[in-house]
Amino acid sequence: MKSSFFQRILVLLPPDSNLERHISNERCFFTGFPKNLSLLIEPLTELEKCICSIALRAKWEANIPTEWVWYGDSICRLLNQGVKIVKRGESYHQKVFSESVDLMKFYNDIGVILFFNERLLRDIVIVDVQWFVNAFKYVITDQNHFLWLRMHDNHDWMYFNQTGYLKDSLLNDIWKRRYSGHKHKEDLLLYAEQLGLLARGESHCRGSRVHYVPSMNKRSFDSKGKHLFESVQNRTTVIVYQFEFFPYFFYFRLIVAMISAEMPFNILDEAGDYLYKDLACFLYKGHIVVVAATTTSIQIQVLHRKNEMQRDTVIEIRNLIEERLKEITETFQRGCRYTVGYQCSYQEVYSYLSDCFVQEQDILGKATMSCPAHLSQNSHQIREEDIVHFWKKL
Repeated sequence: MKSSFFQRILVLLPPDSNLERHISNERCFFTGFPKNLSLLIEPLTELEKCICSIALRAKWEANIPTEWVWYGDSICRLLNQGVKIVKRGESYHQKVFSESVDLMKFYNDIGVILFFNERLLRDIVIVDVQWFVNAFKYVITDQNHFLWLRMHDNHDWMYFNQTGYLKDSLLNDIWKRRYSGHKHKEDLLLYAEQLGLLARGESHCRGSRVHYVPSMNKRSFDSKGKHLFESVQNRTTVIVYQFEFFPYFFYFRLIVAMISAEMPFNILDEAGDYLYKDLACFLYKGHIVVVAATTTSIQIQVLHRKNEMQRDTVIEIRNLIEERLKEITETFQRGCRYTVGYQCSYQEVYSYLSDCFVQEQDILGKATMSCPAHLSQNSHQIREEDIVHFWKKL
């Protein structure tokens, strides 16, 4: 029964996803409740042993100075006192801010505190991590406020639930009703942006402040987006960042970074008409930059409405995005690997073509060659210059 169940799981995996290598039959356990409860003790015991064996592996070990232990005790005492967030210079700051940035980064990495040694965040530490999580659980995942708002025919909520655009007034309303942290709103938004949960809207004297939460965007790529591509013939090939294992929030974090002040991009349309659940369009030096996510990759294509595509600008775009991808992937456990390549044909960034991926390293320096992705079926020739011309780093 266990083997047949495991095979059923494998059948459900996306094709060409490489997920099978991360799943083992030896780690498949039944934890339901059989009619004879005495039979339950054995699978649970085996599951516990498996969890312990994984947790005790050497790769999870970290050598830390013994004097760092006191810091964890200090944080526990603050939690027991109900402290949520501490700023440098305020009460308790001497118990939270250490001269050792490495110490604070270590406790951030193991999930005890939230701390980033960044310009806007280095003077703020979130002591109660669960309190921070709850702040956005009420906005993104909790349905109680949604039911209340729907009863009141709240247009702002319905718009947010469809597009990801969150009016500041709606955020205030949700937090005031459900959450005690609204007085720390700006600090929470700073941390949320750093983690890629949302892009903060700017405060304006006129008009409403609006934030963007990419994970809430449910809009599919539509006819307006396709018309944009059909109307612009001057475009690059599609560069692809293919992951062995693709955590989808990498895409959200990249989009948040491109919208925020961290990166020099602008949204193509301020109304958000070109922001979809898995594709987003930006402007950079007169070029349209399209970022799309598939089940296994992030894809980039650059368009220009006039016949003035600048190779130097395209390479700048590539460097900016790769620098940010490097930061995003290296902060995920011990790093998440990806391979750089291209679509060998079609060149549509909004299309998922799992069988049309060719690695960059396989075509560089080879003027004309048989496409390595189609040696047995649909064979065709590809030219290095045609595929990498705009993207090739000088």
